[in-house]
Amino acid sequence: ELAAQRISAAQLSEIKALHYEMLACFARDDLSGYYRLNARIHLAINEAAGNPLLMKTYKEINARVQSLRFRTNQNRSRWQEAVREHEAILQALESRDAAVMRRILTEHLLHKRDTVVELRRHRAFFRQPSSDFLKGPNNLPGFLTSESHRYADPA
Repeated sequence: ELAAQRISAAQLSEIKALHYEMLACFARDDLSGYYRLNARIHLAINEAAGNPLLMKTYKEINARVQSLRFRTNQNRSRWQEAVREHEAILQALESRDAAVMRRILTEHLLHKRDTVVELRRHRAFFRQPSSDFLKGPNNLPGFLTSESHRYADPA
């Protein structure tokens, strides 16, 4: 939300460039390159928000969930959905529409949460099923429970 309100022309240009590079990785099925650029885009959006506390919180949470993020787009349809979400994020930034930005980023975060919960149910990507830092109520990832999204400001 704040990023859409505060982003500079230079920051927007950089995010657009990173976005197009990320799309090229998607077209080449280069998941590693895609994630490298995706992480830079998310960081740039947080920087554009101009909120040091938000940036600190983002970095702390991101450090804990980085390995999970890489595993959530290994399904091609989910990866395509994430690309569409990123297109919408870029459009919201370009139009400086804070309300749309908030809605899209919330949906983006909730889709990631749902994917992680589904993968966890299948134990498809957890080497150690009892990863303590991931446990929340009902043994779901604590940072991704249905309650936690109200407190997360993904911008």
